[in-house]
Amino acid sequence: MPERHLKAQTHDDAALRHEEAALRHEEAALHWDEYGDPEHAELERRNVEIERAAAQLERDRADFVQRKSAASTA
Repeated sequence: MPERHLKAQTHDDAALRHEEAALRHEEAALHWDEYGDPEHAELERRNVEIERAAAQLERDRADFVQRKSAASTA
């Protein structure tokens, strides 16, 4: 059971890393907008969407692991 808790924490940690990456891509998009390269900025914005989706997937996995753990102890 503690192993499942660790797995849930691992997914929570991964979600945080994806959110941090999304913020870096947002900053990069602004940079490329200011630099006058809208195509590059758009690629960065696409990365933001992908990183946020990955973060949500990791949170969903953490929730799943926690629910399975709770069900096995009930």
